[in-house]
Amino acid sequence: MKRNLISIHQFCNTNKAVIEFLPNTFSVKDLSTGNTLLRGQTKDGVYEWPLSSPILAFSSIKTTSHDWHHRLGHPSASILK
Repeated sequence: MKRNLISIHQFCNTNKAVIEFLPNTFSVKDLSTGNTLLRGQTKDGVYEWPLSSPILAFSSIKTTSHDWHHRLGHPSASILK
């Protein structure tokens, strides 16, 4: 299989999201609002991330400075502003 794989656990924690899997589709939803952010389908038995999805699909999710600290390590305050 030649595909990019993601960690569902890490993705959901990082993006404050939940992923709902159905037999032929999946939905990524905002954890706090339940709003659907992205939908995808299966292809050859694999849940495939839509190539046409906007790069900023998760820009509506608010990320705290604590989250950025966790992602980036110890950036200076000026980088976080």
